[in-house]
Amino acid sequence: MKTIFIALAAFAATLPAIGQTGNPTAPATVPRTVDLNVLVLDRDHHPVTELTNSAFTITEDGAPRTIQTVAAAEGPVSLCLLIDESGSTNGERGPIGEAAAALVKDLPAGSEVMVVRFSNAAYLDLPFTPASSVDPEKLTTLTSRGGTAMFDALVKAEINLLANAHQKRRAMVLITDGGDNASRLSGEQAMQRLIRSGAPFLYALSVPGKTEYREDISRDSDRLKKLFKIAGGIVLRAKNPNDLSPLVDEISEMIRSQYVLSFLPENIPDGTMHKLEAKINQLDKRDEIQTLSGFYYWGPRPQTTAK
Repeated sequence: MKTIFIALAAFAATLPAIGQTGNPTAPATVPRTVDLNVLVLDRDHHPVTELTNSAFTITEDGAPRTIQTVAAAEGPVSLCLLIDESGSTNGERGPIGEAAAALVKDLPAGSEVMVVRFSNAAYLDLPFTPASSVDPEKLTTLTSRGGTAMFDALVKAEINLLANAHQKRRAMVLITDGGDNASRLSGEQAMQRLIRSGAPFLYALSVPGKTEYREDISRDSDRLKKLFKIAGGIVLRAKNPNDLSPLVDEISEMIRSQYVLSFLPENIPDGTMHKLEAKINQLDKRDEIQTLSGFYYWGPRPQTTAK
């Protein structure tokens, strides 16, 4: 049987805060279903949207899992926009704001949007709000100052998304020049916190920054690509501001084309790494793409009954 790997991100349980260790406090009952945001692309990098339940298989730690449901593409999305406002993006404020507004405008009906901005630290600028009610002017009004705590911001934004999103189809779009000079977390530490049960599908729109930061940005952009490869995400990089519009269109199409696969995990939520593999059983002219290699399963442990 020929197979194609698919890009995905797992979601189901609330994540611990940055720096927290051990299993977070959890309710007595165990949420048995794990949902996966999934994106399938053909060899031309175009989304594939006609797949049905029988097209997918999932294994967890090498053992097959039964897929309960597959939510098809084009449904409403809970989107987090994570916008870089550090000093190195000063010359790109206009294009960044326009890109953010265009992403919201292109969301499917019934979607919701959360906006997180960051420089030295991340802050919630807009809690989840119906996309149709978001003021585009608010998205295009940006400042540029301070350092860049990108890795910290990714983790904090994801925690907020998991706690407050209302839709099963979830995405996070990071708009940045790719640099990081202020995070407490390293890229590797951020990866460990991002690839957990509950993660949205990740997109990064990398924009050019100031010339004097170009070497650092190039280095950190490579780190970002490695992070997103492990976390099941996609990085699109613009060479100049004029390149942003077609890349925004590409990301919008991908967001609209996400599936959600739901399956029953075998392992209890134990905070350890579980290998996860999803495949497509049907293959035409589609090529292998990035897939999530595993996820940290954080959630409530099942209660045992004394005998």
